[in-house]
Amino acid sequence: AKGVLESSVKALKELLSKPGIENEHKVAEIRKLMAEAESIEVETDGKRIRNEEQQLALLAKKLSLVMQAQHFAKTGRIDDFLRLLSELGGSPPVKMIAHKS
Repeated sequence: AKGVLESSVKALKELLSKPGIENEHKVAEIRKLMAEAESIEVETDGKRIRNEEQQLALLAKKLSLVMQAQHFAKTGRIDDFLRLLSELGGSPPVKMIAHKS
């Protein structure tokens, strides 16, 4: 896409290199549009970076959940696993009620 943009800009520069007030207005308008396009590109890059950061944080939570699930599978300590679920979900921990058989 950048190659097409560059060749288009080159063609426009050649066309607008001819003197005249009308061409000066067109050059100013094109420069304004190019600045707006660059601003949008910078904004898009920022959004992409924030999205990648959020994806990384989510991956870290998933990894923590898997590790705690494995720990529970080895130890049978459900309280630690429930505490992790609470931390990840933001809700209060669930209390386990012992049932007598």
